[in-house]
Amino acid sequence: MIKILIAEDQEIISQSLEIIIGNKADLKVVGVASDGEKAVRLAQKLIPDIILMDIRMPGIDGVKCIKIIKEVLPQIKIIVLT
Repeated sequence: MIKILIAEDQEIISQSLEIIIGNKADLKVVGVASDGEKAVRLAQKLIPDIILMDIRMPGIDGVKCIKIIKEVLPQIKIIVLT
């Protein structure tokens, strides 16, 4: 099972991604963050395999989130959404 964290501030996009990923037997959305601070907290708490990261989010932007997360959890793969 591949654990995925979605970091996206637009609710319609994050919900759409959850639906698409939810239809795959080997993928599981373990959390959704609507801002940068929450994305960092959830990454540290849930330790997903993959993060789908939006670049423009309130608070800490996606680029800064990636730097923070990679310093602490370098094994997490991050896919950037724009």
